[in-house]
Amino acid sequence: MPLRITPSHKAVYEPSSDAAPDFSDLSELSEDDHLDSEDDALLDHNGYEIGPAIATTQLSIHHYNVKEWDTRDAYRELYKFWKQTIVKSFAVEDTFHHEHEETRNWITVKALIPTWPGYMGFIRYSKTTGTITFINADALLLQSTDNNRTPETENFTNDTTFFFRFQNERLKAVAYVLLRSGFNIQITSQKYIWTFNIPSIADSSPKIPNLLSCTVNTLNGTHKPTTPTTTPYQPRPAHDLTITITSSHPQIPLLLPPHTFRTWLRVSLHLTPKPPSANIIPTPHGDILLDPEFSGTLYLRGILLPELSFDRCR
Repeated sequence: MPLRITPSHKAVYEPSSDAAPDFSDLSELSEDDHLDSEDDALLDHNGYEIGPAIATTQLSIHHYNVKEWDTRDAYRELYKFWKQTIVKSFAVEDTFHHEHEETRNWITVKALIPTWPGYMGFIRYSKTTGTITFINADALLLQSTDNNRTPETENFTNDTTFFFRFQNERLKAVAYVLLRSGFNIQITSQKYIWTFNIPSIADSSPKIPNLLSCTVNTLNGTHKPTTPTTTPYQPRPAHDLTITITSSHPQIPLLLPPHTFRTWLRVSLHLTPKPPSANIIPTPHGDILLDPEFSGTLYLRGILLPELSFDRCR
């Protein structure tokens, strides 16, 4: 991994030859109260700019019952994808733990291993803009058979379909639900960026409901100096998988206020402070949580089940 452990036992990313210099000291991620609110720099991918479009296509998600999904369901699926990607990328067999930190401007969840000082991923929420960023270090978006296909190695003038074969097809359903709810979603991986929108009625097919339009562009290095004081961590487009969620309504920047994001965090018991042991009753079939905050909820392997699943679980 491109991580260097400093003499003070801090994990620092080493810049790659094909990426802009990275000044991030990841061990000080939460010490950001002195920063301004311009965390939209995450969308600018400091040191990179969006290049020409490579391909645009319409994606069908009719095999998912997204009519029953709300934004919390979409967040649950994003969290599951983030967690599964960490397990796969680092072969940690689900042994990592989550560290939750909150400051004046940010709520951050870090993926950590107790015996290793590095970080494998982040979930980061800005209280000032409502932006959410999922970062998976050294991870890929496309299916393994397509990850090595690039403009330099492939003549994809007539075949660009591999750009839309994601490792997890549910990302398409997640994007659809978020767009329908007034959010924008972008994904970057291997110096490409995917953007999504819901096509107009005139462009969609009446035979295929729930169509999603997706465009992939290149991300090109600008060779401009990075600005490490703007934000404590910049995604590395050449190496990391980054999913960014923002409001699609500039006049409503806080479409996702902090109290709503905290509600979203409850999709996993790993993302919320653990209830006191006095409020947990172990049983052969699972733990009973007595905390009123969890009243009326059911979790399976730490993930909140949709309410529609309750009848099937009884």
